[in-house]
Amino acid sequence: MKIYAIIITIIAVVAIVFAGISYSQISKVSQQATTYQKEKEQCQSDKSKTETQLTQANGKLSNLQKTADVLGAAANSFMFAGDMKANTVGSQEAAEVEQKISSMTDKNDRMEAEKNWNDFKTTLRFNPFFGLLRGLVQSLDRNLSQQPGNQAPLQQPTR
Repeated sequence: MKIYAIIITIIAVVAIVFAGISYSQISKVSQQATTYQKEKEQCQSDKSKTETQLTQANGKLSNLQKTADVLGAAANSFMFAGDMKANTVGSQEAAEVEQKISSMTDKNDRMEAEKNWNDFKTTLRFNPFFGLLRGLVQSLDRNLSQQPGNQAPLQQPTR
């Protein structure tokens, strides 16, 4: 009988230790599941905010595209008699235009804008000025319709 009591005691102690270890592991898994659930909820919230921002950005890009289209149409909508000249260009205004042109990121667009602006400042004729406007409209059009790396414009993510 003593042997049976010892075996039963050992089995009971092993079962209690095993139950404690199992409970500890289950508790850890439960905590991890809660943590993962919170992270999932945070990711869902971030995704929702990002989709909202993407929608707003696409709306702004659409409005900017429409403005660029209007500017392009307006710049090409009329002809004037001869090669009209402006009276003068203000020095502060000219410096501001030059500073803004130098901050353009596309090298070719910047060089074309600098050339047209310098031609306009030198001659004060409107043909180079409208060339500047047309070049800026084309640059806007290119930048709005094409993303870096030749990717398509921003799209709503699929679910």
